[in-house]
Amino acid sequence: MTPQTISDQMAAVRRQRFERQRRQFRQDYPRASSLTLCAREIYHQMSDPDRRPEFSVELLQRFRRGHEVETLVVRELLEDGWDVLEAQRPFEIKEEIDGVNTVICTGHIDGRLGNCIHAQAKPIFEVKSMHVLYWNKVNEAADFWRHGGFWARYPLQLLMYCYAYDEPWGLFILDDCMGHQKAIPIVLEDWLDETEAALRRCRAAVIGKRKAEPPDYCGDVSVCRECWCRQAGLCMPPMDFTDNATGIIEDVDTVAALDRMDELKAAHDEYAALDRPFKDGMKARGAGEYVCGNFLIRTKEQQFARFNIPDDVKDKYKDKGTKVITKWERVTPAPAGA
Repeated sequence: MTPQTISDQMAAVRRQRFERQRRQFRQDYPRASSLTLCAREIYHQMSDPDRRPEFSVELLQRFRRGHEVETLVVRELLEDGWDVLEAQRPFEIKEEIDGVNTVICTGHIDGRLGNCIHAQAKPIFEVKSMHVLYWNKVNEAADFWRHGGFWARYPLQLLMYCYAYDEPWGLFILDDCMGHQKAIPIVLEDWLDETEAALRRCRAAVIGKRKAEPPDYCGDVSVCRECWCRQAGLCMPPMDFTDNATGIIEDVDTVAALDRMDELKAAHDEYAALDRPFKDGMKARGAGEYVCGNFLIRTKEQQFARFNIPDDVKDKYKDKGTKVITKWERVTPAPAGA
């Protein structure tokens, strides 16, 4: 048996182990960790779990590492003198629907920071492991919302915890899987509209399941494009992603360029996320030459002209211009027959 054969066998055996872990989970009520921006999707999470695509092996591996990071974070909290209370404690949010006290959301918290040498508050905390690319971009609760529907799940989850336990604020502990962490608070009062909207979606999904009738469409094209319900043929939103208002470009060179740019986008974003902290660090070191590993770094200062023109003078010469902004994204094709 050659070294390469052993290497290939190790990879295959590991993949088979994760393949065996694939399974569908039944969901009787909306779960805080799975809340989305669409009540109809939450309904299908409960009503059609067998139609939901199985997690890929790569994603299962990511989940496994995330669970291990959570365990590590809790251990480090204890080492730093924090008390960790109520770990994995379950909760339910109930409301009266048609005269019946009904569960509309469930979940469990990662824990609370208890009374300790550092503080008297007992905030609920949620541990999240993130790729360094996104970890660098999230520095306050509002940053989660800026990155689209998927990332909105994170603040919604912690907001549900705060609502269920009547806590004014909670705390994210974010780990980049490279040994770096940051703690980000989220205040319930700052996001009451989003919290109430999430509760309405939960309520609509539960009522829909009881009546075997899905709630209304969310009407958000950006949400529908990536939704597994549409891709599985469960939900056909009344919107045409290639309607007459959308032009069609059939130029093969443009298609090839977009495909290649899509392949490079992740690398570009990762480079940009690393470039800014690196340059800030070198700026703090000052001008000069530095050796770092196999790299020679030169930092120098340059003078430039800056015109401090009073606002009243600027207004006299203000003129409106036009610029063209082009953004692109890969769109998942609708299922055949949709």
